[in-house]
Amino acid sequence: TEIYTLSLHDALPIWSGKLLLGLKAYDHDGIAVNWAADEESLTIKPEQLDSVRNGGITAHLNIDLPAVGEIHLVTAVYDLTSSLAGTLEIPLQTTQK
Repeated sequence: TEIYTLSLHDALPIWSGKLLLGLKAYDHDGIAVNWAADEESLTIKPEQLDSVRNGGITAHLNIDLPAVGEIHLVTAVYDLTSSLAGTLEIPLQTTQK
């Protein structure tokens, strides 16, 4: 099991709301090998806003990946309150230990 941290900097200028966080893994041929999603509530006090903009928000999703091979992780963040969304693709080469 690998743990990846998503950092949400200025992507979501909200004070409170609900986020849908997603993580999907694809193999070399583009076939989905695993995925995970979670819904999180978020409330940012006005005095915390600068800190969140500068340091992001940490979220954790666990996903099992094949031990060997080329994997592409696609992260997704969807703000259920404002309908804003963002994605990031992360290419990985996994190796068996």
